[in-house]
Amino acid sequence: MPCAKRRAAFTLIELLVVVAIIGLLGTITAVAVNGARAKSRDNKRVTDFRQIQKALELSYEPGSGYPVVGGPTVLGISGTKVLCAKGAVVTFVADQSAANCDVGRVYMGLIPGNPVPNGADGAGNLCTTAPCNGYCVQTTLEQGLPQSGLSAGTIIGDQTALKNGTCP
Repeated sequence: MPCAKRRAAFTLIELLVVVAIIGLLGTITAVAVNGARAKSRDNKRVTDFRQIQKALELSYEPGSGYPVVGGPTVLGISGTKVLCAKGAVVTFVADQSAANCDVGRVYMGLIPGNPVPNGADGAGNLCTTAPCNGYCVQTTLEQGLPQSGLSAGTIIGDQTALKNGTCP
């Protein structure tokens, strides 16, 4: 009687082991990518902060100082798209129309907002009447940027530096 040939095939156990290994590798990759995304958002926040600081320094005028802001202002939303001057007043306004800004006195257009997910950037200034001698911009970092000396949590940017802390 002739011998029946057996066909080669994977067993159920072998297939389950391969699927488990692929699932484990996928999970590890997803965790690593999420950490990189958070770090990327933190880098964007710090870069945007430095740009806002530069715009505020450009807006500084001897005698009147920095923009007068009566309370915290959320940056990057439709209500505060531009930092510009109209006459002697330098402030955050909704757009670049002639009604809100003098020609050639737009210091920063399209002010960036906080990358999603997570809160909103805020500009707060205790100065309610000119001349304003300082400013404070605040946000929260998800993971921090040790190479920049910034840990996770609330950071502020003022006329002197970018550092951990909260606006006064």
